[in-house]
Amino acid sequence: MLIKAIQRSFESCLRAAAVFERDVPGKQLFEADVLRKAGHDWLALGAGLDAKTAASIFPVNSSRAERAATPLRTTSGAQASLLFVVRPCEFPTEKHSPLRQLAMFAPAEGVPMVEIREAFFRIEDLPDNPNQIRSLRWEIDVTSASKQPLETWLTAPARVIGYNPAHCPSHLHINSMLQEDGQGRPVESHADLRFGCGPANPLAVILSIAAWLRAN
Repeated sequence: MLIKAIQRSFESCLRAAAVFERDVPGKQLFEADVLRKAGHDWLALGAGLDAKTAASIFPVNSSRAERAATPLRTTSGAQASLLFVVRPCEFPTEKHSPLRQLAMFAPAEGVPMVEIREAFFRIEDLPDNPNQIRSLRWEIDVTSASKQPLETWLTAPARVIGYNPAHCPSHLHINSMLQEDGQGRPVESHADLRFGCGPANPLAVILSIAAWLRAN
């Protein structure tokens, strides 16, 4: 079954990274279940989720939703969280919405492509590092991307490309260390970047960030 092949691929990817662990019985790196949405079966994976998100991803299993709140930890002490709602799919031959997120996946495992309904992979509270990076977050947020831009000058370009380019469906956050405002309170830097990118291979996202973590 292709859903099981996808789950095995995520598990193998996270184990191969050799930088993540999770404090739950059995040491599973994520919780998993199958969701029925929009006429399709989707594999849902989660770890480090807030209660509302966990309940929506695991609606029929409250104990699984509760366990999904437990985050991953990296060997350097950072906290990691993940959410993936994906299904196997064929390469589209017909016109499809620019908001539909299709990505290459694991052709060697018989799943060359997946459709991604929701996704994020976040590394927070990174220890001091030469690049002064505080967090790395890759996210797919179709809901926000479908909204009108706040910037009026982006209204026309958004109509052309089919979504809000200031909040692309697939984007990478690169966030620097918190700064202090005039009253000594920590605030995010205005120089932080939300970089719009195509829907990346989820396995490659995990492994590329893991490679950076192991080198720093």
